[in-house]
Amino acid sequence: MRHINDPEYPLTLEQLDVVNVERCYVDSNTIRVLYTPTIPHCSMAQMIGLMLKVKLLRSLSGRYKTDVRVTPGTHVNELDINKQLKDKERVAAALENPSIMRIIKKGILNSDRLPL
Repeated sequence: MRHINDPEYPLTLEQLDVVNVERCYVDSNTIRVLYTPTIPHCSMAQMIGLMLKVKLLRSLSGRYKTDVRVTPGTHVNELDINKQLKDKERVAAALENPSIMRIIKKGILNSDRLPL
């Protein structure tokens, strides 16, 4: 996830401190990622959440449950975004939208790089 490109800036989510290892949690069957939008009114916060969710779903086996959320207190629409990201039907509907998928594919392109 560290190499996912931000949809607005020519930097990765890690470079912008949107994601970092301290906000990623793993237990026996769940992976939880808390992400921090760049500003409290970030218009791309939901899109970033979808990118993270898609990256996890594509990278992990089906035995893991994914839980992607906005870090508490970091976005004005945190509760709405978290509700949408948790709703499987809403996520599936978003991923059927070609323009949303173009943004997601561009963001996760080449994000499988190994750390140096």
